[in-house]
Amino acid sequence: MASAWINLSTRWSLSSVQATLNVIISILGTISIWTFSRFWWQRAGSKVVRDKSDVPLPALYTIVALGDGWDILAVLGRQLLHRESWHLLFQLIFVVVITLITMFSGPIAALTSRTCRTIQKTTLDVLQTVKIAGSSANLLEAIVLWNQTIISLNQALFPNDQLLDYLPPSTVNWTFVASEWDPTWTMKCNYTNEVLLHNVSANGNSTFYDPINAFPVYRDTYDQKWLNASEYRYQADFVGWTAGIGVNAPFTDILLFTMIESDPAIDDRWGSNNDTMELSISALHLQNVSGLNDQWFNLQDQQTWRPTGQVANASYTRFECSIARKPEVPDENLIPWVWTNDTYSITSQYRAMWGFPFGLMEGVNITYPTPSAQELLRFYQAYMVTLGTTYDVTPSPMKISVWMETVQLSIVFLAIIILSSTLVIGLSIRYFVFLGRHKSKLSEMFVPDGKMEWMVYAAKASAAASDAEVEITEGETTKNGAYFHAATFGYSDLKPDGPVGNIRYPSLARVHTRKCSISGPLSRTKNQIPITTSIRPIQAPPIAFSQPAEMQSDLEKQPPAAAANTSSGDQYQRSVPRDHSSPSNMTTLNPQVSRKSSTKETQALCSCDITLRDDFSSRAMALDDGIPLSVPAKSHNFPIVSQ
Repeated sequence: MASAWINLSTRWSLSSVQATLNVIISILGTISIWTFSRFWWQRAGSKVVRDKSDVPLPALYTIVALGDGWDILAVLGRQLLHRESWHLLFQLIFVVVITLITMFSGPIAALTSRTCRTIQKTTLDVLQTVKIAGSSANLLEAIVLWNQTIISLNQALFPNDQLLDYLPPSTVNWTFVASEWDPTWTMKCNYTNEVLLHNVSANGNSTFYDPINAFPVYRDTYDQKWLNASEYRYQADFVGWTAGIGVNAPFTDILLFTMIESDPAIDDRWGSNNDTMELSISALHLQNVSGLNDQWFNLQDQQTWRPTGQVANASYTRFECSIARKPEVPDENLIPWVWTNDTYSITSQYRAMWGFPFGLMEGVNITYPTPSAQELLRFYQAYMVTLGTTYDVTPSPMKISVWMETVQLSIVFLAIIILSSTLVIGLSIRYFVFLGRHKSKLSEMFVPDGKMEWMVYAAKASAAASDAEVEITEGETTKNGAYFHAATFGYSDLKPDGPVGNIRYPSLARVHTRKCSISGPLSRTKNQIPITTSIRPIQAPPIAFSQPAEMQSDLEKQPPAAAANTSSGDQYQRSVPRDHSSPSNMTTLNPQVSRKSSTKETQALCSCDITLRDDFSSRAMALDDGIPLSVPAKSHNFPIVSQ
């Protein structure tokens, strides 16, 4: 499943990336909800702006939060599942899903990101192998350096088929990439894993520094070419543990290291460092061997110790390599010097390398395992490269592949983020292009969007029916904020100026701009029935209507000034008694919902359209609690709600 992830960064920590993803998910979710709501508003608003046609009122409702969803559920209830309300249901589901995603952005970020080790190429300061003293160079007792180098080579999976021309720092977790290495010396090796030897005995004629001749069975394991002293140099060393320091104390455990290589003295090969070398290094592991020759244990006598008698257990491991050099190199002084004449130092450092862990285990009566052929070869690689780089005091920069902790991101998650961002950007551009293209019409007609603009719309509709108390200059458009602050909501502007009688206040409060009310049901007297009202212009000529006899008698009792007002062409309209019906020439206004009305809010919402009207007549009448209110009509070009 590695293909399902993409590398994000090698510098950022996982916690920083997850915190950033958390913020990105939250911001993108918020913007997505806003953009989605703009899409539906634009879908309905464009019909009003372009076609000047009616659209259902729910088409202009947008859901941008869970609170809006709760409001629409409270109003529509099960009608939200009807076909005509599918767009509202779709918006509600979308808002719920995005809200849940933003709520769980933390776990989502944790599931879609991870850390792993990846290979990255970087510049490191490396130590280049140099000639130094050439054939006489050696490096003694550098146990810590060798251990660090061996660990670094093993972690880098450096192959056993070449020697290193340079040494990367062991503090960096570098890795081997074949294309980055062009070795001077390559090796072809054969490995002999641990082999048990049977019936091994020592002849007593050779010391421990000559194991090939001291143990005939061990000698027989070599190909005869390696025993040709005229062609090969033979070197050996050992480390052992005795049962005590008494006379003839047996060696309970002993490791012998044997190296045979092409003689470097032939044809001055230690000076030219060109020829192919044949190399064999072996480890012989013996247990319970006699070798003190009737002497007390004394390290000063180890050159004279001769193994004798039968060996309890014996095994060996070995590698045999052919080490060849490539024909040309840029600088003869910057390559490993394989043809060293100090072969003694090589075997002695094998003893030093294994002597310490060997002694620790034998001291607690634990048998030390026989070193494998690969371990023997790895130490040879480490010894040669550390020998060549010991005196390089000017590290060289080089491009090398290293293992780095890398933060990865899920490709599926990244694809969703890119797709969502693309849709958000596309819909946002579409929305702003629509606003720019129809800016003048939108400003003039004012298609409301959101709760705030619906409140401003109510204030504007009220102002359109009010008198000169609206503080604007003729021909100048009032800003939305001015309408918002100028309008009030409640009953304060509904108090009549004349006799009230048995007129009651309306059951619902209204929006007022100065002294004109444009929302809420009309009040009625005890003997009146609800009449339909409309926020529509009342066309001139003045409206004819009928009145009950008692209302006419009340009118006759009014002062002359009031009578003059009613006879001057300012017509008004009163509620019709229960036992009378409206005449055919009475203007009908749109229905309002009273407390005793059986009409539900959902029916009122779904039955309303938004309709464009171009102008009011020069004078209009508004019925306010049964009191005639004469208001001048203003010209307006924004849509109004009608049924």
